[in-house]
Amino acid sequence: MRLTAAAPRRVPAVLLALLLLLTACGTRLPDGAFTGRPTPAGPGSGPGSASGANPASDTGVTAGEIRIGIVTSLTSPVGSDVFIGPRYGAQAFFQALNDRGGLHGRTVRLVTCDDAGSGIGNQDCVHRLVDQAHVFAFASGSVLDYAGAPYVSGKAVPDVGGQPIGTAYDRWPHLYGIYGSAAPRDGRSVGWNGTLYQSTEVFRFFKERLGAASAAVVAYNQADSARYAAQLKAGLEAEGYRVLLQTVDFALPDFQAVAAAVRADGSQLLFDAMDTRGNAALCRALDEAGARVTAKVTNVQNWSESVGRG
Repeated sequence: MRLTAAAPRRVPAVLLALLLLLTACGTRLPDGAFTGRPTPAGPGSGPGSASGANPASDTGVTAGEIRIGIVTSLTSPVGSDVFIGPRYGAQAFFQALNDRGGLHGRTVRLVTCDDAGSGIGNQDCVHRLVDQAHVFAFASGSVLDYAGAPYVSGKAVPDVGGQPIGTAYDRWPHLYGIYGSAAPRDGRSVGWNGTLYQSTEVFRFFKERLGAASAAVVAYNQADSARYAAQLKAGLEAEGYRVLLQTVDFALPDFQAVAAAVRADGSQLLFDAMDTRGNAALCRALDEAGARVTAKVTNVQNWSESVGRG
């Protein structure tokens, strides 16, 4: 519930981060880009005026525009609904911002790219936006495989507000996901010397408030899904739960078998590491099998009403 309440603050948080980046020290431009800086001639001729317009202050920032890149796995194998939400939200917010005069008089111009959910496609998008479009920063990214993260970090391009399913935002500097990360992010290893830590308050909540003692975790046979499922299982077991781990084929998932296993086990909670499509199919299978759980808990990629309609 706390996660849902925090959801509307995502895009404004991206704006705040961009403001901080614009006012921070440092630039990716060479010193020569700042020669011939206009000198105000008097009152009213400050940096925002016609007679003393702002020169370029960083890559992708001109007197009248800030270029922001958004990479999304729009046509990924898991479907367009899974990753498109952050992009739509950012587009709506920045359009409203521009309608109110932009950011310190500058229009925010979004440059979008669909990486098709592949690592090669992601690298192509990253190079296109960094090397050709010369974006100032990335914002609200949502991708299946962030293979271009090392290049983004190596070029010191800020990536703000991404919604990760992988570990890039826990490894590379200059990347700031929506969850935040206290890890060193030194580019050498994920987390702390290859180890990521999580808290278990969500699992304890269900244990204390609902008296739950058993849980099922359902995942695809896909690397990121399996990794997240393993984290869920470890957290549940740390709180004393008996855990039933179920894995289905990504292309041809047998949710009927999962539903039968959940019913036979008597699992009280059901967690998943899947997309919206998988959740809808799993819920239908549970209904058909007469499997009842005390709580069905999903992930942030499924903050949508479409499962209920499915």
